[in-house]
Amino acid sequence: MNCGTRLGLTVLSMCAYGFAQKKDPEMAKIFAASQYVFVETIYGPLETTTLDSRVSPEDRRAVFNVEDAVRSWGRYRLTLNRGDAELVFVVRKGQLLAANIGIKISGVPNPRGGPSQRGTSGEASAEVGPAHDLLVVYAKNPDGSLGGPLWNRTLDHGLDAPGLPLFKKFKDEVEASSKTQTKKTP
Repeated sequence: MNCGTRLGLTVLSMCAYGFAQKKDPEMAKIFAASQYVFVETIYGPLETTTLDSRVSPEDRRAVFNVEDAVRSWGRYRLTLNRGDAELVFVVRKGQLLAANIGIKISGVPNPRGGPSQRGTSGEASAEVGPAHDLLVVYAKNPDGSLGGPLWNRTLDHGLDAPGLPLFKKFKDEVEASSKTQTKKTP
């Protein structure tokens, strides 16, 4: 490795280290100041994805499990409206392959007054995704959009009840950063 490459890597690693050091206190402040959270799937809130075949029963269960964990923890309050939340937890259960097959039966009134026109159609879709469970925590921007992820982890069976290891990792990191913030504040 030549001297220029070595110097470039050193500067890059120092910048990355400096960014990481600055980001942690900022994240700790956001987590400490936030009160309201909302939990949804990667495809959006459950109430708007009720008929979305991409949202698996496991994803729905993961939302409920994380909501239960938030309630039990007591640090944050759940809100039923995403617009009222300061933090948004996004979950996805790991699945290497998901397939959906459906049949749609429809009836359309005949404009000429005769019997209605009936039709059937088939629908099939497949999705390939990560095998590990996903938990991402976003802060909301003032305009209501999601900012960059504040916390993002994946883990095999990380959203399985009763332990919810991914949520436990998040909780432990937030509590540790809160203790660090408390020690720094006189």
